[in-house]
Amino acid sequence: MIEVCDLSLRVSFPEVDERASVQISFHAVESPQIKLNLIPTEAGIVLGGFGKVVLELLPQATFRHPNYPSGVRYPMVALLRLNGRNALTGEPCTRLNRTPQNYFSAPPQRFIDGYFVEGRVNSFLAGIRNEDAPTLLEIEIFPMKQRSFNYFLDRLRFVGNQFDSVRGLTLTHGGERSIEPVYEDLCSFGDWDQTHSEKLLIQLATV
Repeated sequence: MIEVCDLSLRVSFPEVDERASVQISFHAVESPQIKLNLIPTEAGIVLGGFGKVVLELLPQATFRHPNYPSGVRYPMVALLRLNGRNALTGEPCTRLNRTPQNYFSAPPQRFIDGYFVEGRVNSFLAGIRNEDAPTLLEIEIFPMKQRSFNYFLDRLRFVGNQFDSVRGLTLTHGGERSIEPVYEDLCSFGDWDQTHSEKLLIQLATV
């Protein structure tokens, strides 16, 4: 299920777990005073505003825990494609791939500042001009399986803060990132529910 607000999107999977929900939002990089907005159209959601933006993935906090001051969040993965090419590998893709990892895992990932193409990271840009063809950003979200999340919660009593402890493990591909590195997914690939997903199409400005 997808809900569109003025400044953010909420994707939820009540058929998987009532706790499975993630907020997706965009923030201006060059100036916090720049107002961004999401405009639904028949051809997708237009990101209004202008300039470089960063994408934020914030899964729902399910409950408080001493090792998680901001709450235990329901894990999600995001597969990003720009005009059909993967944001981490620069290659065409249609599904999740573990080797090389072609998706973002949240948590620990929170901010994504662009997409990899032709050996470099291009920034996400807001502000489509009428004479330009937009860059199409497709975001496909997959939730963690309910049984995998429940198993993780059971382990909290013994293991502690699993996700924050892996923040130093970053991918060697995907380009140099200026906001936040891309983190390696240390969950089992089978933990992700690939039978349920939601797709969002965002129209960005072209570099």
